Amino acid sequence: MKRFDTFHPAALLLFYICILLLSMLSMDPVLLLASVCGSISFYCAAAYPRLSARSGLFFCVLFLLVTVTNPLFSHNGVTVLFYLNHQPVTKEAICCGAALGAMLLSVLYWCRTLQIFMTSDKLLYLFGRISPSLGLLLSMCLRFTPVFRRQYQNIHQVQKTLGYGGSDQPLDRIRCHVRSFGILVTWSMEHAIETADSMNGRGYGLGQRTAFSLFCWRLRDTLLTVFCLAATGGILACRAYGALHYYYYPAMTPHIWDAPHVICYSLVWLLMLSPVILEGVETLRWNYCRSAI
Repeated sequence: MKRFDTFHPAALLLFYICILLLSMLSMDPVLLLASVCGSISFYCAAAYPRLSARSGLFFCVLFLLVTVTNPLFSHNGVTVLFYLNHQPVTKEAICCGAALGAMLLSVLYWCRTLQIFMTSDKLLYLFGRISPSLGLLLSMCLRFTPVFRRQYQNIHQVQKTLGYGGSDQPLDRIRCHVRSFGILVTWSMEHAIETADSMNGRGYGLGQRTAFSLFCWRLRDTLLTVFCLAATGGILACRAYGALHYYYYPAMTPHIWDAPHVICYSLVWLLMLSPVILEGVETLRWNYCRSAI
């Protein structure tokens, strides 16, 4: 995903704000399906060399867990499928759980792509002058999971090399993981102090300090900003006219394919799939230029 990475950080931030806002705006199945398809396809295109089957399995299990758990606690709905421990399990509760799982799945995948494209230098560029502490905090939070995962793997391998947790007994393996986690916590505290001292020594946060940046606002950034604002504004306007008002209890709302709904759904799908469309256009242009050589 090279095309989307070339946009200005402010345009990227606006895009993610609009996307996350719309993904949590409504429980409408069409909107959630568009958000799930857009987020998963975007993440697969962005992280293609580093795709992991384990992470995909984790998200599938999470989706199924939310879908199955909701009918166990919510017994609302008029369509009873069966009884479990003398409690009704309704179709509406299952569909509502699936919608909640889809919303959670889409937001998590959008946040994973946010972690890929909104790097630490972009966050410091956006928030460094407005709030240096906030910019540094956001930068460190986005880097928290991948850095700590790699460091934990290194620490765990070293502990196994030294002979800790080498046996197949569960108690020894648990002790090895606990020891590795304790070392990781100590390392994280030292790393945070070193980072703060390093940023302080470089003059980060001082008002008179100037910063060099390679980011510049271009025409494509203006087009992306206008598109995001126009699409989001159109969707919110259609919602004001009655679109995206979907309910699961006591009975699921039937879909109405009038003008506001059709326009709203079209804008939703176009906005959710815009990163993949941009990458597809860029790939076609690149293949055409290669064939013309």
